Amino acid sequence: MVKALVDEGRHRLVDDFSQKHRTYFDILGAIASGNNTKPQIESYIGIWVNETLDNLVTTFDLVQKFHSMDVKPGARGHHYQISDAFLHFWFRKGHNEIDIVAIKG
Repeated sequence: MVKALVDEGRHRLVDDFSQKHRTYFDILGAIASGNNTKPQIESYIGIWVNETLDNLVTTFDLVQKFHSMDVKPGARGHHYQISDAFLHFWFRKGHNEIDIVAIKG
């Protein structure tokens, strides 16, 4: 059962993201860990995320971009969240942790 959970998350994403899947995984992992602004994401993973983050929002539709209620219209300060509940769980619980559980059986 756990192995199926690991495989489902991995296959859904690796097929779509191809060679850049590690960068996409890092960004999704950062967002799931509560780093939901662009500066927080970049600090967490240590690279610029402009185009890759935009792809998650527009091309893959896996991440939603929104403003906090206290931000003035037109201001910077977008927040990001994973829009797919399964993937949010998968990254929040740490796909690496799920891998360990699958290996231990």
